[in-house]
Amino acid sequence: MRTIDPGGGARLVLEPQDLETRGPEYAAIAKGSIAPWRLGPATAMALEDSIQREGWPAGAVCESEKTMAEHFGVGVRLMRQAFRILQARGAGRPQRGRNGGLVVLRPDLDAAAAALSDNLRWSGVTPEEVREAREVLAPSQAGGAIDPGRALALAGFERFLATVAGPSEALRMQLQLPETIRANRASHMAWIIGQGITHERCRNGDRLGSLWDLTEKHGVSLAVAIDAIRILEDAGVVVCVKGRSGGVNLRLPQSEAVIALMHGYLAAAGAAEEQCVVVCHQLNIRAARKVAESRSPELIALVEDIHRRMASAQGDSVMTTWYALQKTLHDHAGNRALHLITRCLAAYTVRSSAIDAQPLDPRFLDNMVQATGVMVAAIRAGDAAGAEQGQCLTRRVLDERSPAQRAAAA
Repeated sequence: MRTIDPGGGARLVLEPQDLETRGPEYAAIAKGSIAPWRLGPATAMALEDSIQREGWPAGAVCESEKTMAEHFGVGVRLMRQAFRILQARGAGRPQRGRNGGLVVLRPDLDAAAAALSDNLRWSGVTPEEVREAREVLAPSQAGGAIDPGRALALAGFERFLATVAGPSEALRMQLQLPETIRANRASHMAWIIGQGITHERCRNGDRLGSLWDLTEKHGVSLAVAIDAIRILEDAGVVVCVKGRSGGVNLRLPQSEAVIALMHGYLAAAGAAEEQCVVVCHQLNIRAARKVAESRSPELIALVEDIHRRMASAQGDSVMTTWYALQKTLHDHAGNRALHLITRCLAAYTVRSSAIDAQPLDPRFLDNMVQATGVMVAAIRAGDAAGAEQGQCLTRRVLDERSPAQRAAAA
C-alpha cells in the first residue's frame, strides 16, 4: 500500500490502470450495455478497483478530489460525482477540510441486499423465481460458513420476498433502511422514492416530475434532490429528460447497475474469485440442463448458430461469443434472479482477476470451442447429463488459464 504524508496525515495513493490493459472482458463490464457510456460510474468503478488492489483498507483516507482527478485523468466535477456514487454505495465518504479526501468505508450487507432486492422488484422478477433461486443457492449444510456472494444473494432474496408479501410489523422492523442510507439526506430521499417504484411504473416510463416538483414534495434543497436523482440514475431506474417538457422519468433497470452496486460489498467482504466461480459454474450447469430438457427446435438452432460463430471467431471474439452463448442459456432457463446473480458474480471475478490481461493462447481458445461443442451436441440430443458434462469441460479449460485471464460465465 503506497501512502504519502503531505503534512496533514498519511494519504492512501490510488493508482489508476488503463482500461485497455485489463482486457476486453473488463472493458465490456466497465462500459456496460447502457448507451451512452456514463463516465461517472466508470470512474467510480476505477476507484473501487484501485481500492480493491490495496486490500480494501477501511478507514484509510485517499487524496483530495483535485489530486485524484489529476491521477485518473478526469475533471474535478467528474471525480466529485464518482465520490458521490461511492458514498451512495457505502464504499466511501468525502472528508472536507485541510485533511480532506475520500475515506474508504466497508459496504454493509443490508445496503447491498436492499439494492439487489430493489433491482429484482423493479425488473418484474416474480416471487416464484426468487423462491426457486433461494432453494438453488441455499447452502448444503445448515449452519456452515457461507461465501460472501451466496450470502448477499440469499439476503437480497429474503428482503425481496418480505417486501412483496406485505411484511408484518416484525418483518417491517427488520426491513428498516440501513444506517448508511439513513445518515445521508440524498440517499434517504432516493430510498423513499424507490419504495414507491413498481415494475409496472418502470415499464410504462412514468414521470416522477421535475426536480423542482421533487424538492417541494420531499421538502429538500435542490442540491439534495439532484444528488438523490443521481443515486437513482446509478441504480439504473430513472433517466433525466431535458427541455421544457422534461423531468425525471422511470425506466426498466438493467443488470449493469446492480452488478456495480454489489461489487464494493463483495470486494470489501474479501470474496474469493474461486468461491464466485463455483457458484457461477453451479448456475451454468443448471441453465444448460434446463435448455437440454426443453428440446425446443428454435432454441437448439439458436445455440448451434452461436457455437458456429464461436468456432469461426478469432482471438478475444471467441470468448465474447462464448459469453453470449451462456447468456442465451440463462435467458431461456426461466429464472431471472439466478441469471442476475450469475452475471454479478461473473463480473466480479473478471474485475478481480483482470490485473494485466495477457493475450489469449490459441490452444486455450481451441479447447474452449471443442468443450462447448460437447455441450451443444448434448443440448441437440436433449441429453441433460451430457450438457452438464460439457459445462464441466469448459470449466476445466477455464481453470487451466492463468489467474489473470480466468473468468466465469456472464
